[in-house]
Amino acid sequence: SIYYFSLSNSVYLHFLFYLFFFFFQAEDGIRDAQESRGLGDVYKRQGLYEVIPPRLLSAFSCSELEFLLSGMSEIDVADWMQHTVYKNCNSSTAQVRWFWNVVTCMSDVDRCKLLSFATGCANLPVEGFVGLRSARGVSRMFQISLVPSPNSSRLPQAHTCFNTLDLPDYSSQDELERMLRVAIEEGAEGFFVTE
Repeated sequence: SIYYFSLSNSVYLHFLFYLFFFFFQAEDGIRDAQESRGLGDVYKRQGLYEVIPPRLLSAFSCSELEFLLSGMSEIDVADWMQHTVYKNCNSSTAQVRWFWNVVTCMSDVDRCKLLSFATGCANLPVEGFVGLRSARGVSRMFQISLVPSPNSSRLPQAHTCFNTLDLPDYSSQDELERMLRVAIEEGAEGFFVTE
């Protein structure tokens, strides 16, 4: 049978912390957790086994389990391009071509930042871009929407619930790259309203 569970971000991060620092370190040549860290870690391992049965964990290496839990961290630009839809533009529109040129030249870290900015998630599902989902869990492809912008200082805008990037109609690739980098660096944390 297949086990599926949903975890909040906090529980997920705690789970990953315990998994990698207390469970899988034994694989890396460090003495078994029971010997090197004492009884407290035995309880942590038992707690992990209550969430995921040991027989299921034993089927995966550390890197395989990280991949299944976190998704892909290397981003294939060709896959991204193939699974993108366009609004008010198409794949041959100048701004779209410039966008893909910029993305192709980015490091994997910057691509993950861009993905996080546009979708709210820095890693891809196991299936790649074809597996992207909306905030409601419905299959939702990445979308680039070209928006008219008489003011060239407008930053790209993301609609993370819909995996959509509003891309202003910049007049050059350099301008597009500069504004996109500002957006992913400065706008990555979102916004907060205080009362």
